[in-house]
Amino acid sequence: MFMGPFGEAIPWSVDGVKGVRRFLDRLWVVVDKIIADRDQLKDISGQSRLIHKTIKGVTEDIDNMKFNTAVSKLMIQLNGVDSQPDWRGKINDQGEWEEKKLDFAALEKLLVLLAPFAPHIAEELWEKIGNKESISQEKWPEYDPKMVKEDTIELVIQINGKVRDKMSVEVGITEKEALKLAKKSEKVKKYLEGGEIKKVIFVPDKLLSLVV
Repeated sequence: MFMGPFGEAIPWSVDGVKGVRRFLDRLWVVVDKIIADRDQLKDISGQSRLIHKTIKGVTEDIDNMKFNTAVSKLMIQLNGVDSQPDWRGKINDQGEWEEKKLDFAALEKLLVLLAPFAPHIAEELWEKIGNKESISQEKWPEYDPKMVKEDTIELVIQINGKVRDKMSVEVGITEKEALKLAKKSEKVKKYLEGGEIKKVIFVPDKLLSLVV
């Protein structure tokens, strides 16, 4: 399923299996670490934006039979769960010990999302983390639409109909704020020198177009 689009002819390759095998091996190690250190970890219970994006992405990919990209999203989610090498914590910039925060709920959801792809491993790990009922009986996770919205967007800056810059800005930026940032851009400045802005066209979260 990971080698490529499910509906296309893909040449079989043992090398193509290695990446998925490493992913499953790593997942197993991560779960073992969590079991060993869970009492010392602080559970932040599904507050991560990443898990909500993963649920949405994997659900949509399965519906569209895009299994290779669904597995890729599961790999990214595992990186989010296993984001720190020291599961007990770390020394922060102030020289103080900082507890490792564990999104245990995200790990459980990851296993449920994995189950259609690797049912035996998902079932075994589900039991290892303390669940009594089969993972096959677990409800498919849902995502919070508010949590999948991006914090930033790419705003296109046009001068006289031609793209002159693209800027990463906060979602919901106003026309006034966008214009102020555009005027500070070195790529835009040279097209404004000696001219006058005659018209401003602003498409929220997409485009700022200036007629000079």
